[in-house]
Amino acid sequence: PPGTLKMEEVRAALSNLSQSTDRLVAFRKRDDCAVVCFTILRDAQSTPEQCIFAAQSLVYVARHRPDLAAALIAELGSLAPRFAAVGPVFSQLALGLAAAAVRIPSSPSLSQEGILKNLLSVCSSDLNLCLRVLTVMAEEVVTSSMSPVLRSQWTTTLRGPGADMCLHYVLSCLADETHYSARVGSCVTLLAAWLAQGVVGWNHLVPFMPFLVRELHSTTTPHEALVDILVAVCELHAPAGCAAVLAAIVSHPCLSSAPHLSRLLTLCARPSLQAALDQDMQAVWPRALHALLLCLQREHLDLLVCTLEFWADCAASKLALLAPDDHYQLLARCVLCGEYPTDFAAWSSAAREQFHDMRNDLRNTLRPLTAALPSAAPWLLTHLTSNLCNAHAQIQASYQAHSPGGRHEAEPHASALPSPTTPLPLPWPHMEVFVHAATATAKLLFDPAAPPELQVTQCTLIDCLTAMPAIPGLQCSVVTLCGLLSDWLAHHPDRVPQVLHLVIKSLHLPEWDAVYPMRICQDHVAGVALIKLARFCSSPPVLRELFSAVYFVCGPHSVLTRKSARLVLQALCMGTHALEGAAAADHGRDIALLILDALSRASSADIAVDCLQDLGTALAHMRDAAWAEAAALALQAPGATSPTLAIPIPAHSAHQLHHLQPHSPHQHHLLSHSPHQHQLHHAPPSPTPLAQASLNLAASGSPLHGIFDRFLGHDAVAKTVGECLTGALVHATGGPALASFAQGACTMLAAHYPQCPLAVAAEVFRCTIEAGAGSRAGADSVKAFASSEAAALLAPMIVAMLEFVSRIVLSGADHSPAAVTASYLFFACIIRTLPATVTPALAVQLTLVALRLLAVPEVSHARDSASAIFAFLRELVLATGSNFHQSVFQDENGIEMCRVLLTGARGGLPGWMLEDIVAVFRALFKVDNARAAAWLGVADPAATKQLVPDLVRFSGESDLSRFKNALKHFCGGKKKGTEGTPSRSISQTSG
Repeated sequence: PPGTLKMEEVRAALSNLSQSTDRLVAFRKRDDCAVVCFTILRDAQSTPEQCIFAAQSLVYVARHRPDLAAALIAELGSLAPRFAAVGPVFSQLALGLAAAAVRIPSSPSLSQEGILKNLLSVCSSDLNLCLRVLTVMAEEVVTSSMSPVLRSQWTTTLRGPGADMCLHYVLSCLADETHYSARVGSCVTLLAAWLAQGVVGWNHLVPFMPFLVRELHSTTTPHEALVDILVAVCELHAPAGCAAVLAAIVSHPCLSSAPHLSRLLTLCARPSLQAALDQDMQAVWPRALHALLLCLQREHLDLLVCTLEFWADCAASKLALLAPDDHYQLLARCVLCGEYPTDFAAWSSAAREQFHDMRNDLRNTLRPLTAALPSAAPWLLTHLTSNLCNAHAQIQASYQAHSPGGRHEAEPHASALPSPTTPLPLPWPHMEVFVHAATATAKLLFDPAAPPELQVTQCTLIDCLTAMPAIPGLQCSVVTLCGLLSDWLAHHPDRVPQVLHLVIKSLHLPEWDAVYPMRICQDHVAGVALIKLARFCSSPPVLRELFSAVYFVCGPHSVLTRKSARLVLQALCMGTHALEGAAAADHGRDIALLILDALSRASSADIAVDCLQDLGTALAHMRDAAWAEAAALALQAPGATSPTLAIPIPAHSAHQLHHLQPHSPHQHHLLSHSPHQHQLHHAPPSPTPLAQASLNLAASGSPLHGIFDRFLGHDAVAKTVGECLTGALVHATGGPALASFAQGACTMLAAHYPQCPLAVAAEVFRCTIEAGAGSRAGADSVKAFASSEAAALLAPMIVAMLEFVSRIVLSGADHSPAAVTASYLFFACIIRTLPATVTPALAVQLTLVALRLLAVPEVSHARDSASAIFAFLRELVLATGSNFHQSVFQDENGIEMCRVLLTGARGGLPGWMLEDIVAVFRALFKVDNARAAAWLGVADPAATKQLVPDLVRFSGESDLSRFKNALKHFCGGKKKGTEGTPSRSISQTSG
């Protein structure tokens, strides 16, 4: 047809693909596409690229033109052998033959079996072409686009007579010894393809097993297709097939020295686990398991990962077939596989990550193996302890030899330690690998119900941990193991100080390291362990050591991230929660002192926030006297002297700050190995941490004032101070202490305005009052608080708060929605709890400002700020009672308020404010119907007859709906475009 691309045009288009792609795609849909493609393929001047395009186009034609299928088969069958040496073209032509054959419409005279016979006849002149066509035919039937009916017919044919016919053909090819070596690769590939598509099963492959075994034993690097066949046979889970494959692999003479064969064994053995354990499998499994045991080697990481996955899945029934002597060898080999290579630091980051993934797989393998093998846990515990004791002995001997004069010291002199380039008597990874194995099986090894002889071994292992050098890679596993001993320590309380000392002392090791980070679950391993063991931190020796740790983790030299440092603080607080009585008060006070001191030295605002939050936790668990002392200390004026600094501190010995200072990463610090000697040996002694905290606070003044001075403008610090103080007030019982603490907090917040925003300060003030009142509860609680000693003590403080906030609000210095919200909620809280502190003049000023703010869109269209203003108006009306009109408002002010409320109800304010407007109107009429009616009549004369009678009649009803409906009816109902619907309001939540 006109415009059809001829051969020269196709070649020209192929030379400029970027501009001719659409034309070439359209060309494949033309009626003469096949003719042009065959012309290109027969032309000797065609380039390989042109031939590949032509062959691919013929595949397209074969798939979309079933009417040309017969002609295509004849042409392709004669043309394909010419391209036997051009692999890509030959493969496409063979695919075209298969695509055309499976799309020939069947008829009573021509079935799929007959089509298959004709295809084999066409390809008979070239055996390689025949094998290639059969190889791709199964995939073409299963995966390519064709009619469902035709696909079903061909699938049935290939799984039945077609498979018999084709496989018999392949078997005859393999039986010809003359061309065996040239054909075996193609035959294996064909079998693999048909297996992958599910058109043949184990019964079809039985005659091929001798050839497959022969091919397997002829090389140490099996062909990829052969590997696919053997694995696929095992994945069929036929016992006879699995047994035949495993027997063929384990009988290979080079199995022990060929990694590819070992990997093949693991790939086949894993699916074979699901095969039934018949007589054939029982005969082959012992040899296969022994061979798989020998595959546990670190030299080939991929092979090791596959082998570990097999052993992790291996059921007890299969392990029982393993020789008894191999049980312990299996565990020992697994343990050693986790050892860090000596050149691990030189590995790439990707390779190190792969190695760490392998160690995780190893942990997941050791646990089920130890649980399944008989007597495995006692043997493994003894094995690990023995190796660690031997390592400890070698290190001690080496340190003794390097000590001055050859004397033995509990801790070697730093100058006698090996240099970074001089290795230890044995590489530290050789010690770490045994600790790592213990972490994987800790719940099994440290069974609290173990017999006495094993409990001795458990304690010996703990003593060995104490003697490990302070090397990050080693200590990470040591501390991880300590964190897993929670259940065991509950039955061995005498070991708690020893184990927790190991954890705490590792806090000086850097959390971040490119090769050996001290991290687990994204946190410092010691912080995670302390949280897991927090229930044991109430032990006085442990608490004393944790006190010292707080100095380090919050200071400028800390090597922990913020999150990890917070874990240590939380563990410290959690440890005190278990204390009771006087001990709780003493330690709560001590913790407050130490956290306050840490707060005064916090290296960042984030650390300061964490310290403040934990200080609030500590204060909340104190008792009266300790709370009052700590509160006064927290808020004393800078430079002042407080009697709290003389708090009596128990004269106990504790580890000093410099015990936790970071050491050189090359200093292999050896700790005391005595099970009851848990201190580092430093001299001279210095004051206890608590005494040091008192001295530091005396020199620095108030920690909270200091933290505000250092982090001005940091909202999180200010908000957390408020949470800390108000949370502590909830638990305060003494009136004077409450007043002193609240007065100091409010003075401090006000002194730092505007760096501490008004919104933050006002919110803290409100929470302080509500905490003093005991809760947000109703009228009875408010009345009880108003007449209490605490209210009398808080009154001057509330007046100071009120003056501070109202001065800023009335001056217009800050009318942001957040500031308006916090301020007017604060005013409403004061009026509800202690209304006597609000003068009539101030109430008038605040009300007028509130009404003006309702005309500011930025405020009135913000839900929280508008609701806060209406809450204030309502509380003011209810609090002043019957004297409201005379003592607070002149008539013009009341009239203005009614005018603003009516305007808002008519659509001047967002629709969701209607509930709040109704609540204020109802309060007006509930207090004084006459004056409220007079004001409303002046604001809108029409309301005198239409609205006022309904509001007067319905104001006394408990149900608000009729009062609300009357107001809505007068104002014309809810207006469109007034931004939403009414939401939860003060009328539903107050009074």
